[in-house]
Amino acid sequence: MTPETPRYISHRGTIGHVRGNAEERACGASVTGTIRRSPGLVLLVDDEPAIVEMLAFLFEDEGYPVARAFDGEQALILVEQVAPALVISDISLPKLNGVELARRLRMRPAGAVPAILMSAAVRDVPGEGVAFVPKPFDPMAVLLLARRYLDVV
Repeated sequence: MTPETPRYISHRGTIGHVRGNAEERACGASVTGTIRRSPGLVLLVDDEPAIVEMLAFLFEDEGYPVARAFDGEQALILVEQVAPALVISDISLPKLNGVELARRLRMRPAGAVPAILMSAAVRDVPGEGVAFVPKPFDPMAVLLLARRYLDVV
């Protein structure tokens, strides 16, 4: 980390660093989390910061490191940087929607990344090999579904 790298304080009071270049930090993409065990990193993607933060709190509290993105393009940048074990994304995103994001995650040359998609507007699984959670959702149900992917990493 360089001295100019912004720092954050997690909800547990630990100090960490926001990773990525200045452009990525300016657009809001970030990585946080303190690892208490060795699970895979979860990338949370939603254009509603409150949903991202609520899920980040839940996953961090369970010991999972978290990366945050607020549109599909940010998510693709972070996927290449941090190699998440799982992406949880809204379907309706600016710049690149969640269905297209999930398609690109499945076709990555470096290896597919599983995805869980969420939506209030769509009520069905929008593609093959993608788990789906309707909004509003039970946070614990999302965590249990995510563990199916994360606990095998």
